Amino acid sequence: MPISTPIRSLKTADASQAVALSPDGLKLAIGGKDGSLKLVTPAEFKELVKFEAGHQGAITGLAFSANNLLLASVGVDRTLRYWDVASGKLLTTIGAHTRARQCGRDHPNNTQVYTAGDDANLKFWALPAPPLAKTLPGHAAAIRALAMTADNTAYYTGSDDRTVRHFTIAGGKEVRALSGPASGVVSVATHPANTFIAGGTLDGQMFLWNNADAKVWRTGWRTRGRSTACR
Repeated sequence: MPISTPIRSLKTADASQAVALSPDGLKLAIGGKDGSLKLVTPAEFKELVKFEAGHQGAITGLAFSANNLLLASVGVDRTLRYWDVASGKLLTTIGAHTRARQCGRDHPNNTQVYTAGDDANLKFWALPAPPLAKTLPGHAAAIRALAMTADNTAYYTGSDDRTVRHFTIAGGKEVRALSGPASGVVSVATHPANTFIAGGTLDGQMFLWNNADAKVWRTGWRTRGRSTACR
């Protein structure tokens, strides 16, 4: 089958804003523009559980815990919500970002979830308990992208302030800012060996930074319009 042809497709009631595949590959979470949440099998899109509630507005990010037991969701209603994957029960709702959230990631050790939002804050939360573990200031404008290194030691964030910032997970400290773009950074990706950091900007540029000295190594590959995804 050609790679441009989907293996199968699923029609949802409204636009799907976020998707996440569980670490065991057996569950696919789908977040809708209408705030609805679905959990299906990747193989045949069979619904696994009914969620008792949803978000007030679009879901913008989904992440499974490494043990496949919890699902974290974030949305434009500025909340982080924890769900029990087995029952679909809402475990807790946390409202902490002052403006709409954009993305969220779970740490592989099942202890933390990370959220980034339009209020320019990257926040660490304990899993599954709701207390905020840490807030890392640093950006001067909305955070648009969040990426973790392959060795799980650091995070990189992209922002409308036209920088990518490097944070350590141990200690939660900002290491440095990567500069160069003339417009906001809306996507970030890390090299498997942590050699380079890639970022896509609102004006369609791609940047590669050398992680050793934080200098721009290469730029170009202009796209038509903004670069909104970078992996």
